Amino acid sequence: MRKTLHAAGLGAAALLMAGCAATPPAPEAPSGTTGATAATVEATGPGVDTADTGTTTPGEAAELTMERRGRERWDYIFSGEYDKAYDFLSPAYRDRLTRTEYIVKMARQRVRWEAAEFKEVECEGELCTVTWIVTWLYLVPIRGVGSYEGETRFVERWIEAGGEWYFVPTG
Repeated sequence: MRKTLHAAGLGAAALLMAGCAATPPAPEAPSGTTGATAATVEATGPGVDTADTGTTTPGEAAELTMERRGRERWDYIFSGEYDKAYDFLSPAYRDRLTRTEYIVKMARQRVRWEAAEFKEVECEGELCTVTWIVTWLYLVPIRGVGSYEGETRFVERWIEAGGEWYFVPTG
């Protein structure tokens, strides 16, 4: 079963910055941040259990979970808490990369992820594709040049394993 869920009420105004042709590195390899976080709103508020309403299908529940898990992961990346973002990586990816290696990889990037706006999620069984519009800042490695700002559409893959959803990096 394939469904698309569109989020409403996200801080779109804060994310509407001039786009650019440059594409930053993949989302699993963001740079160190200054602690800036996105001004976003969850699709469901804290403490809301959508499964108990009787109106949420299993597919819709998975999609809501995907948005929540994705938001949590991005928030850890925005705040530079890469050790916590590591826990969202798929078990197979964590078998290839230690927590320390991941933290170092993330901290060395010149891209700072500033905000993420949830767009949609499509799920088929235990696989989901989540689309975000991500605002980023590239720190140019040439003295005196400064930075370059932009917005990019990211499509993430997530997999369910052991009853939990995990991000599957492409690299």
